[in-house]
Amino acid sequence: MFSDAAGRSIALVPLFAVDVLKRDNAMAVSMLEEFLLLTLEDAGGQFDTVPDIVLSCGVAGAVLMDLSLHGRIDSDLSAVWVVDQTPTGDAILDEVLAQVAAAPEKLDVGAWLRKLSITALGHRQTAVRRLCDRGILTQVDVGFQWVMQSRRYPVSHGSEMIEAKERLIGLILSDDIPTPHDCALVSLAAACHVFERIMAPNVFVGRRARISQLASLDLIGGRIATAAHVFTAELKKRERGAILAGMAGNVVEWYDFSIYGYFAIVVGPLFFPSTEVAVTLMATFGVFAVGLLGRPIGALLIGHVSDRMSRRQAVMLSVALMAIPSLLTGILPTYAQAGVLAPLGLLLMRFFQGIAVGGEYASSSVMLVESAMPSRRGFISSLSKASATIGLMIGSGMGALIMALLPALWGWRVAFIFGLLLSLMAFEIRRRLPHDETAAAAAKSRTTPVVEVFRDHWRTVLKMSGLVASAFIGAYLAGVYLVTWLTENTALGEPEILLINMLVLGVSLFLTPLFSALSDRVGRKPLLILGSLAAALFTVPLFMLMQGASAALVLVARLALTVLLACMNGGSTVYLVESFPRHLRTSGLAISLTIAAVLFGGTLPVIAVWLTAATGSVLAPAWYFVAAALLTAVLAIPMRNLDKRPDVS
Repeated sequence: MFSDAAGRSIALVPLFAVDVLKRDNAMAVSMLEEFLLLTLEDAGGQFDTVPDIVLSCGVAGAVLMDLSLHGRIDSDLSAVWVVDQTPTGDAILDEVLAQVAAAPEKLDVGAWLRKLSITALGHRQTAVRRLCDRGILTQVDVGFQWVMQSRRYPVSHGSEMIEAKERLIGLILSDDIPTPHDCALVSLAAACHVFERIMAPNVFVGRRARISQLASLDLIGGRIATAAHVFTAELKKRERGAILAGMAGNVVEWYDFSIYGYFAIVVGPLFFPSTEVAVTLMATFGVFAVGLLGRPIGALLIGHVSDRMSRRQAVMLSVALMAIPSLLTGILPTYAQAGVLAPLGLLLMRFFQGIAVGGEYASSSVMLVESAMPSRRGFISSLSKASATIGLMIGSGMGALIMALLPALWGWRVAFIFGLLLSLMAFEIRRRLPHDETAAAAAKSRTTPVVEVFRDHWRTVLKMSGLVASAFIGAYLAGVYLVTWLTENTALGEPEILLINMLVLGVSLFLTPLFSALSDRVGRKPLLILGSLAAALFTVPLFMLMQGASAALVLVARLALTVLLACMNGGSTVYLVESFPRHLRTSGLAISLTIAAVLFGGTLPVIAVWLTAATGSVLAPAWYFVAAALLTAVLAIPMRNLDKRPDVS
C-alpha cells in the first residue's frame, strides 16, 4: 500500500508490474544487491561509503523490504509476520523468510533489524559474490570493480536495466512517480545516510524535501526506514563506547611498556648486576625486547578471536592478559634476593605482557576504524595513537613523581602495581561493550585467519611492515630510549627529563589527531611521504641540538621531533586497517605490526646502545631512524592505494 504526501492512496500496481517485467527480462538485481552497489565508489574498490555499523543495518533492512515487495511478509507498528511462505528462489530472502516464519512470537521491525544485523556481513558477502557471478562486478586483488564502464548493468535478453544510482538520482531530480522497488530503495538509502555521500552537498540540501517525499510513499518501507533510523542512532551511541573501550587498552599497553623503559637505569642493576654500565643497559633493554617476542603469539591468538569470534571478546582478552603480569612484575624479588630466578621471572612477565600487546593495538584500531564515518576515519583512528600517548604521559608522570618522592630501591614497584589498576579499569570498560558476533557470521566456512593471511595477503603484510618500520623506531626512540639518552648526554636530572617528556607527550596528544584529521582532507600518502622525508632531514640536527643542551633547548628539539612523527603517522592506522578484508583485518594488521615491532621497535633500545658503543657516536640512534624514514618514503611513493583501499569481506 502506498500513499502520497497528503495521505491519499495512489495506484502503482501497473508500474510495479512494469518494474518486475523489466527486472525479469533484463537482470534481476535484488534490493540488497542494489543497496550495496549504491555504497560502491564509481571507480570501484570501495564498499565503505557508509560505515560498517550503518551498512549492517542497511543490509538487514534491504532483505526485509525485498521480502515485502515479493509479498512474503507484512508489518505494522508492532510486528512483522509472514503472509506467504512460498520460497522466492533467492537464498538470502528464503533464509530470512524461514527465520520470520519460525519465530515463536512476532517481533517488531526494530527487533528484526537488530537480529538480522548479526548475520548481515555474511549476507553481504553472498550478495557481492552473486554480483560477480552475474558479470556486474569483478574482483581485483581484494577489491571490486565494475565490469562495464559508467556503473552499468550487463545487457540481458536485449534489455538493459538502468543502474540504481543513476535511477535514484534521476528520480530525486525529477517529479516522476517511483516504482515500489525504487521507492523502498530511496527509503532505505535515506535511512542509512547514503545520499549525503553520493550526491553533491548543495544538490542534496536542495532535494532533501523530495527525498523525504519519496521515502514517505512506501508505508512498509517507511516503517523499516524509521526503525533503521532509530537503530542507527543506537549504534552511534554505542560508537562512543567503542571509542572509549578502544582507547582504554592502549593506555594500559603503553603505560606498562614505557614505565619499564623509564626505570631501566634503576631496574637494571637490581636484576642484571654488572660492573659494565653498557652491559647492564643492554641486558635490561634485552628484557624489553623479549616482551616483543611474545607479540607474534598475541597477534595469532587475539587476531583469531577477533576475526572468528567477536571484536569484544578479543579486546577483553588482551587487557586481561596485561593485568596479572603487571602485578607480578611489581612484586618480583631482585637478583640479590632470588639469584638467577629474578631475571628469569622478569623475562617471563615481559613475555606474557608481549602476548597481550601483540593483539591489543590491532584489535582496538580495527574497532575504531570500523565504527567511524569514512570521512572521519583518519581522525577517529588517531584516537588509538592518542590513547597510547596518554599511556606514555601517565607513565612519564608516574616515573617523575616516584623518582621525586620515593626511594628508587623500591619506588619502581609502585609504578608496576599501578599498572594493574589501569588494567582492571580498562577491562571493566570493555566488559560493558555490546555483544557482537558479526565477525563470526562473516567468517563462516573460512580457513584459519593466519593461514589465509600468509597464503593470500603475504605481499600486503610485507609492504605494511616496511611502511611502519620508521613509525615504530621513531615511537620507541622518542618515547622510551630518549629518556636514557638525555640522562647520559645532558646535565639534566631524571625528574627534569621525565617532566619534559610528559610535556612533549601532552603536545603530541593534540598533534596526532590534528594531522590525522588533515589526512582525511589531503590524503594519507602525501602526509606519510612529507613526514618521512622531513624526519630524515631534520632528526640528526635535532639530536645534535639536544646534546649537552639546556632544558629549554631540549624541549624545543623534542617538540620539533614530535611534529615530524605526527606528520609521518597521520592517518596511518586507516590505511593499515583498510589494507585487509574485514574477516582478516585484526589478524593481518596484528601480524604486520608484530613483524615491524619485533624487528624494529622492540629491538631499538638494544640496537641503539650497540650502535653507540660500536661507532663511538651518540648520534648513531638518530642515523638509524633516518635510514628507516627513508625506507618508508621509498616504499610509499609507488603505492597508489594508500588513500583508497577496498573495504571488502
